[in-house]
Amino acid sequence: MLINRRAGGVVRLAAYRELPDTGDIFVVDDLRDRVMVIDRKTKEIIWQYGVTDTRGHKPGYLFYPDGFDIDVFRDWKKALGKR
Repeated sequence: MLINRRAGGVVRLAAYRELPDTGDIFVVDDLRDRVMVIDRKTKEIIWQYGVTDTRGHKPGYLFYPDGFDIDVFRDWKKALGKR
């Protein structure tokens, strides 16, 4: 379990991986029904899919996410727009 108040409280960590291009951390928080990218420097969530603590099968929701694939050519910062 990882506790990070700035990244949305307790993360019941199931899987994580450092993104090779940015060093940010991709997290699958299976028990809280979300996947997210956490900025390594600021510890803030910079991208999230899934509604925290709300399971579902409709677009925008996840039901116990398990694992992930990473497109190493994806530029996460560019996809978010200028910050």
